[in-house]
Amino acid sequence: MPITDKRFNDLVGRVTGIGERLAKVEGSTGVPRGHQIPWPLIGAALAIVVTVILSAIAATHIIDTEITNKIGPLEQRLTKVEGAIKALADQGPDQTQRLIHDLLATAKTASDPTMAAKATQAATSLIRTLQEEKRPATPVFFQSSIEALNQITPKIRKASFQSRIALAEYRSALEPLVTGTTFIFTPMKHAIYERGPGPHVYDHINYDFTNVSGNAIVLPKPPEKANTTFKSSVIKGGYQLLDGLHWINVTFVGTHISYNNGELDLQNVRFVNCTFEVPAKALPTPRAERLIDYAALQQDKLSFGIPQKG
Repeated sequence: MPITDKRFNDLVGRVTGIGERLAKVEGSTGVPRGHQIPWPLIGAALAIVVTVILSAIAATHIIDTEITNKIGPLEQRLTKVEGAIKALADQGPDQTQRLIHDLLATAKTASDPTMAAKATQAATSLIRTLQEEKRPATPVFFQSSIEALNQITPKIRKASFQSRIALAEYRSALEPLVTGTTFIFTPMKHAIYERGPGPHVYDHINYDFTNVSGNAIVLPKPPEKANTTFKSSVIKGGYQLLDGLHWINVTFVGTHISYNNGELDLQNVRFVNCTFEVPAKALPTPRAERLIDYAALQQDKLSFGIPQKG
């Protein structure tokens, strides 16, 4: 089907109408509150997709012209958006994950960094909604989302990094603890301060840092290399800077995870209901991106600078 001005006008009208109509029915009976579909947010996301496509079309002056090689990717995006709109109009299954992928794909192909950033930010908002509602998602969803982010222009690296963090926190919100296991925690009132050259090894000890303010496990400054290991443990609550430590078979539960681009060794580390922060003033570094991807994709090993321990 040719890409025409009439087709776009019809699409924009349908997006607006669906968004307004679905906003009126949000919160209606028949859908549990914890599982309501965020119709106004989805409508806004669709509107951004249409805007990005329109801008790209207008920039290349191909409205009402013959189909060329340049039209192909835009035509594919438009067709997907129309399919999502139709599903919403029919009040079909939840299309949020599909919209996230379409937004990231649009950001990937947009020539204008501003429009790419807007599409990425809309995807981040939708990911946050899925996280809050703990909507199920397959590993394929996270893998394909990260792959799309890897192909978005570096000019919007901060915006795309926020999408990575949203994906990591979404995956963490879905991650269960080991079922049928009772964990006995050692309640901590103070942080663990490492002193001396070590090595220090903490094995099969579960800590509850909920009542500890600041960093829960503190290394000397500068941190000693490869001298402290936490192994086969569950760490609950609190705030933890990952730099400079070995983490082997460790599960963080409800912990605020921080990383400052330093040395790191993660082996079979899991994050359950955790949040993530990279307190860097500059653009996110490749190390920081790989750490967040490790959490989002539930990878097995990640090491920067510290030799891995078995």
